[in-house]
Amino acid sequence: MRKYELADVVRHLPTARCYQPRAALGDDFYKLQCYFLTHFVYMMSDWGAHPLPPALFAEELTFVLDNMVEVVTMKGGGHGGEYRDGVLTTGGSGEYTLGDPEIVSEFMQCLRIFQVHDTIGASCMLLGEAYLKLCHDHYGGKGQYVSADNPFYTRYHASYCASVALMAYPWDKKGACPRPSALKEPSSLWRRV
Repeated sequence: MRKYELADVVRHLPTARCYQPRAALGDDFYKLQCYFLTHFVYMMSDWGAHPLPPALFAEELTFVLDNMVEVVTMKGGGHGGEYRDGVLTTGGSGEYTLGDPEIVSEFMQCLRIFQVHDTIGASCMLLGEAYLKLCHDHYGGKGQYVSADNPFYTRYHASYCASVALMAYPWDKKGACPRPSALKEPSSLWRRV
């Protein structure tokens, strides 16, 4: 049996880090790509134990910033809300048919690992927080972010991801990653969607 070294994996990174839009991949492969990206960031940060310099992970940071609205509103997740004119709602029927709380939570955790502090990054965090609150409230609170009809692991993992995304990180106290709720003005991200 061959023993693999880090170099065996690293040489594939340039091709693996060419992230594609959802339209090019379809929903299932897009979600898998999102999970690949977040878990790559987790692995490189020792599962969130250390912040990462954004300059070394420009592909991942750009993808997360450019796709937060996409993962909040993508169809097929069975959860979420509508996002129009800077407002996140359940829509007219009150039914949740959009978004994915696990990917939204993982994107938020990546932004914290990257110590995002610019306006667009903080706006993505605000959007993620609003979305997770909407999911939490819709499913009755008590740490639920998906329907109770889901299998235990799905309920557990969604709740775990949301908890990790919403917690304060050690470097938050140093001012590198401000709490998004402290922002007063919506950024261009809110206006452009």
